Amino acid sequence: YRRKLVGAQLDHSFFDPSNHVATDQRLQCAVLALHDMFKWFEAMHNGVAIYDATNSTRSRRKMILDECQKHNVEVMFCESWCEDNDLVDMNIREVKRTSPDYKGVQDVKRVMEDFRRRIDHYSEVYEPVGGDGTRPLAKGQYPLPPVRPTLEEYDERQVSYLRKINVGSKMVINRITSYLESRIVYFLMNIHIATRSVFFSRHGESMYNLDQRLGGDPCLSPNGRKYADALPSLISKLMGDEPLTIWT
Repeated sequence: YRRKLVGAQLDHSFFDPSNHVATDQRLQCAVLALHDMFKWFEAMHNGVAIYDATNSTRSRRKMILDECQKHNVEVMFCESWCEDNDLVDMNIREVKRTSPDYKGVQDVKRVMEDFRRRIDHYSEVYEPVGGDGTRPLAKGQYPLPPVRPTLEEYDERQVSYLRKINVGSKMVINRITSYLESRIVYFLMNIHIATRSVFFSRHGESMYNLDQRLGGDPCLSPNGRKYADALPSLISKLMGDEPLTIWT
């Protein structure tokens, strides 16, 4: 929505909280995306929609919650927060560097510097989900906005949310009350940013397999024993000395 409305390849100044024109444009994009999500729900009648945006302030989350309640859409906020600089830098190098925002930019250092400054802008106004409205990362560059009655009444402790900290080293969940929410929590607890290989293997052929019988605990057939003997060598050839976790 942002790239469609104002174009891509915008530098960090577009995300500066003191840039009021850009702030209004980003809010416009957020509202457009929200309305498209409601149209999708009207067409599908059920399901899960992922409203992917920064939503780093209580006022933005309150707006989302209010609009969703008007459309009978239940909300669960999912926040990924990282203070590990090595992980942040890795994410910039491997993901952000190839985004449309930096298309044609060959200087990795320039990309790293610009995106870090974008993070700094967000940090100044960032209010953790479930918090009391304080800004733990702010350095005092931007004053807090005046307290509004609507936010005084907004208690995020009463909202369903999940915070994934440092790529899963810590998880904080709050008011997870439904089966679907619990499945979302389980999914988010088990996703990773690192590439990995997953191998699926059935057991070797059994004596029951030869008779097309199911169940029981039969011995392996001669072919099944050959398969069992060959499998470790195959995995070793594919994985080398990489650590291996086996699930049965």
